[in-house]
Amino acid sequence: MFLLLIFSCSEEIFIPKPPTHLKIDLPDHAYKNFIDSNRFSFNISKLWSVRDQFKESDSLIFYLGEKIDGDLHFQYSKIDSVNTLAKLINQTFGKVDFHKIRAKQMVDTNFIFSDKKVFGTLFEFIGNSATNFQFYLTDSTNNFVRTELLIRRTPNYDSLQPTLNYIKKDLIHLINTFEWKKK
Repeated sequence: MFLLLIFSCSEEIFIPKPPTHLKIDLPDHAYKNFIDSNRFSFNISKLWSVRDQFKESDSLIFYLGEKIDGDLHFQYSKIDSVNTLAKLINQTFGKVDFHKIRAKQMVDTNFIFSDKKVFGTLFEFIGNSATNFQFYLTDSTNNFVRTELLIRRTPNYDSLQPTLNYIKKDLIHLINTFEWKKK
């Protein structure tokens, strides 16, 4: 009986391993200038290209390239009596709250460039959220832009983290170089 117990315990136990994701080799950061008609301009990653530009809805979508396979959605709004600054910011926070409950943590970073009249907040969602970055920028009187990053991958934060860190650097550069066009 003792020998039977020893030999039966000596077999290897199979433990399944979680699926892995391929590492994406991304190039060094490089930027190009983007100008949207008479509204705004900024520096954007050379990897990103305009996918769609909808004049009637004031939307702009950047494709992040084959390696990342995602989109950066811009929604421009003119601040007026219907779309007040408070209403636009509340709508933004509603979309942020929707994703915040799915993430483990949310980190927000405020940007204030008084000399360029650019004010906004970058929201980073840590965890398996459908979007990992959203931000808004405004001049607080006339213009408002809300932006959301969507990646076409299963939300697996641990595997996407190197790519997200790369994108975060590009988004911060975009925000730092953002300027409203003077009329």
